[in-house]
Amino acid sequence: LKSEEGSLQVNTAPAMERFIEIDRDYRKQVRKVYYMREEDFATMREYNDYLEEVEEIIELLINDETRAAARVRLDKLSKAAKAKSSQNHAKLDADQRAMKDAIIREKEEAEEKAEQRDRAVQAAAEAQRKQQIALIEDVAAGKQTAAHAQLELRRHQARIKQSVPEEYKPKVQEATQQAHIMPQPLNPSDLKKEPVYMQASIHAKREAYEDDQRLRREAFMAGGYEEDLWRRRYEQDAFAIGGVGFFPFV
Repeated sequence: LKSEEGSLQVNTAPAMERFIEIDRDYRKQVRKVYYMREEDFATMREYNDYLEEVEEIIELLINDETRAAARVRLDKLSKAAKAKSSQNHAKLDADQRAMKDAIIREKEEAEEKAEQRDRAVQAAAEAQRKQQIALIEDVAAGKQTAAHAQLELRRHQARIKQSVPEEYKPKVQEATQQAHIMPQPLNPSDLKKEPVYMQASIHAKREAYEDDQRLRREAFMAGGYEEDLWRRRYEQDAFAIGGVGFFPFV
């Protein structure tokens, strides 16, 4: 092969790959019959001597001229350490199985935690949805004011946050955010204060048209409705589910 400059280049990649393959094969052969572990030696120096001996045998096995002598040497060592090598291979197999089992357990635990997190988030979201619907129905039925319902919803959210484990707690609306359950922009009261109720209409100052049937009819007609239709549309707009804002967990 020639480079762009025209000089001859030899592709050494196949030869290197072949050498690595041969080296790996002889390492497996040596380890199969002569396998010692650090705990088999009294000192670290002795263990290092064993490692150097293994490297030397592998190098001799790779060389065609020294391979026969290396095999004789390896046979002697393997016979002397046959029992210990068998024990060490059994330990190695046990260690590998334990490692695989640990990986499987970690994976299963991670999956279980993910499922628990999903269940907790879904349960919390469903609880908030049901509570919000119940509050909307109470407001529509006149059982409580929208402001008080806002406060109850905030308290319910606080209870949800306390009941879910911290490591996979769903994100709920913070106390600084408005959690509207009615179309009108009501500001929730502080949890530490008593709720501020909306003034009932019967206590509000009466408008002039309310006591004059003709003026009242003109007011209704100005909006394009008869009185009965106006009342129905007012109730629909005030309490329609479509006008309710719901903030799911994310």
